[in-house]
Amino acid sequence: MAAAPALLAGEIPPDARRSGYSFMGPDTRAVAQGRDLFMRREGQLNLACTNCHDDNFDKRLAGAPITQAQPTGYPLYRLEWQTLGSIERRLRSCMTGVRAQAYDYGAPELVALEL
Repeated sequence: MAAAPALLAGEIPPDARRSGYSFMGPDTRAVAQGRDLFMRREGQLNLACTNCHDDNFDKRLAGAPITQAQPTGYPLYRLEWQTLGSIERRLRSCMTGVRAQAYDYGAPELVALEL
């Protein structure tokens, strides 16, 4: 007897799910979109978030530590801003740093990256 091929949760038809819940709700889609954005190269420098935050974490860039992209510490104070700033402000600043077009505040792309 041949084994049945494994299905991903998003591939199981809704009527075949025992719980009746959708596994690809809006939050799950946003997380997947954020992962894709994190890996996508952008800007004149052709860099993706992963190039710094995965490949070079625990090093320094212009005197500031490169973290593993954990947004849990926001809002935080940055000397360059002279005030508290949100994760959206930091993401936009980073995008400007790689010479990419920054998303507008509240844009779905920024929300997906935050997740």
